Amino acid sequence: QPSLDDPDYLEAKRKVSMATRNEGIDRFIADYNVDILVAPTLSPAFLIDPVHGDSYDGSIGVGWMAAMSGYPQLTVPMGVIHDLPVGVSFFGTGGTDARVLAIGHAYEMRSQKRVTPSYLPSVDASPSIGNAMGGTEEN
Repeated sequence: QPSLDDPDYLEAKRKVSMATRNEGIDRFIADYNVDILVAPTLSPAFLIDPVHGDSYDGSIGVGWMAAMSGYPQLTVPMGVIHDLPVGVSFFGTGGTDARVLAIGHAYEMRSQKRVTPSYLPSVDASPSIGNAMGGTEEN
């Protein structure tokens, strides 16, 4: 069983840190002279099919780099697309946790994009979702 002192593990950890920190988030922030990075978190929430299971397409979203680097990342509501929620992510370099939280909070308070979740009895209860799934909207 390899340990946390294993040379292969330490080399892999060094490479991930270099790619996500030095050549990733730190470089973007320095090259573009910005305080933090902002990007859509992922596509809209995926639908759950009670017969066939989740329709998740396997996307990992923008937060992977922050997660792998150990840097702060915050996702807040950005609105809805076809009645499904979407988020926006804010992330920064090491030690910028307070800045990321403050800017994300300011965006969330100013945008007022948070919506109260609802649980529909079926996809047919939302014409917008039905259309997104290839159905037709009834008039």
